[in-house]
Amino acid sequence: MEKSSRLTVKVRGTGQALTSVPKVGVSACLLGDPVRYDGGHKRSVLLTEQLATCICWRSFCPEVAAGFGVPRPTIGLYPDGAVTRLQINPGQSDEQDASADLRPKLIQASEPFLSEAVSLDGYVFMQRSPSCALGSAPAQGLSSATEQDALNGVFAEELIRRRALLPVAQEIDLQRPRILDQFLGAVFAHCRLREAFETKSFSALLDFHGRYKYQLMAHSVPAYNYLGRLLATYNKDDFSSQQATYYQVFMKALNASPSKGGEINALMHMMGYIKTQLSAEQRRHLLQRMEDYRHGILPLQTIVCELQNYTECWGSDYIRRQYYWQPHPLSQSLRAQLS
Repeated sequence: MEKSSRLTVKVRGTGQALTSVPKVGVSACLLGDPVRYDGGHKRSVLLTEQLATCICWRSFCPEVAAGFGVPRPTIGLYPDGAVTRLQINPGQSDEQDASADLRPKLIQASEPFLSEAVSLDGYVFMQRSPSCALGSAPAQGLSSATEQDALNGVFAEELIRRRALLPVAQEIDLQRPRILDQFLGAVFAHCRLREAFETKSFSALLDFHGRYKYQLMAHSVPAYNYLGRLLATYNKDDFSSQQATYYQVFMKALNASPSKGGEINALMHMMGYIKTQLSAEQRRHLLQRMEDYRHGILPLQTIVCELQNYTECWGSDYIRRQYYWQPHPLSQSLRAQLS
């Protein structure tokens, strides 16, 4: 379980340098830009203060880009059979046609940003927004609650359609330590993988894979096994295709939260590298710690810290360089809240 519903974050260095900081898109109102329909904002302390030291934010407001103005009439999502229309909510403006579907205009105005989204490593959306929500925008015009009463915003849906494996989240969900830890892990992995791909070097991809071996195992053993076989069949004449396959399988795994069993499995495999140096009592102690974590008694970071201390003493460079120890700058603080 999570130790507390209140998020506590301390930013620490990774000890493993990136040549660039992850670039993450964000709804502009969350950074304090006065772009909401009423001229206000929804500034997030988490994003603007706690994460700003380790992420390069790329802010965007699709409604402003579409020329809807600030302030502006409120808009909503109106299910209409197989389609959902983006319309001005009734009773606000005599000058604009409330029945007009604004979806095409918003997507067209967002095209320059969407076309550059290939350089992003993630996106944080504003909840309940008809343009930016992830499954939380209210459906308007319904006489009763249905399975469609919470929808994706128009811009969010279009971005996900084009970048299905991009790490994405709503700001409100990132207030939960487990979700924030998983999201940041995926964002930093995406950035490192993007940099490896940019070298167009198979050796760079091998190095990336080697350092992410146990982080990947914690998320998905099938993905871990598949990608190991993929890299073992390297073909320089088909490297671009192999890169595409690697990206799809790797990011699908990292975009899902690891189970406790997955974390323990990875920890046990890493412990295997120093098992001959550990005493029988030390091995029993670590295994009991893992069981305590499984049953919600002990936070994950306690085990990670103890095992890492042992590997610093006796482990090889290979195991000491695993990104699992600290996949992102906040992992120590967040894992201390996960039990």
